[in-house]
Amino acid sequence: MSILASTSSNLGVNVQKFSMMREVKIMVKNKQRGYARQPLWVFGFVLVFLGSIGDFAALGMASQSLVAPVGGFTMVANVFFAALWLKEKLGKLTLVATTLICIGIVVIGVSASKKARAYSLEELVDLYSEVGFIIYAVSCSTITVVLWCTFRYCDAMMKKYGWEHQKYQKFRRIHPFSAASLSGVLGGQTVLFAKSTIELLKASAQGDQQLTKVGTYGIAGAMVFFIFGQIHWLARALQHFDAMYCVPVFQGFFISVSIVGGGVYFHEFEVMS
Repeated sequence: MSILASTSSNLGVNVQKFSMMREVKIMVKNKQRGYARQPLWVFGFVLVFLGSIGDFAALGMASQSLVAPVGGFTMVANVFFAALWLKEKLGKLTLVATTLICIGIVVIGVSASKKARAYSLEELVDLYSEVGFIIYAVSCSTITVVLWCTFRYCDAMMKKYGWEHQKYQKFRRIHPFSAASLSGVLGGQTVLFAKSTIELLKASAQGDQQLTKVGTYGIAGAMVFFIFGQIHWLARALQHFDAMYCVPVFQGFFISVSIVGGGVYFHEFEVMS
């Protein structure tokens, strides 16, 4: 289910990239529509949304540290969609990196816990207050701020001097990296809060009612917030840069942060073989 969901999400991302490329070609008077006003981009968003629903369901069946890396097979789909459809350049290094990532996904999938339990709101709140999670939260917050500041600076340099200017060339690689990695870090929090939300729903379904508690909706609201943050920053990355580069960077951070988040918060590292 996670593989199918990730394939749908990646197809949606490439549809969004195609929409942005098409917008550049048909723009009138040098004014492009925002990505949310492009019908094809919205269609891509629907595919991403459907993929997210599949991931959400998968999180109810297995641990976060298993579902997140399995979804990394989306990079195989990305090589197909970006190279054959968007005609982006596929280098040997990209193929080697994708192969190594897939091997890593298999290793993590075999090692990760296959069991998932239901948590009450009180238990989840207690997990948020543990030292390990606080360190994780502070680290992710710091990385997020650094990446955001880096992107803003690179974007300002690009707008001030243009793509070809020597002063911008120093930031040519870090510019797309900062946006795509920022999206991945935020996406990792999406998985964490989605996993928490599905656990609360499972507990409710088993008779331990959690839907009457305000905290449940706070966790669900945090999930929605990070979903839109993830979508926005990946869209910013794809607006000017190749999906062949941006998607693997996004997925690398997304998978890594998701695994660490699940391992620290739900203590999933303790049951890995």
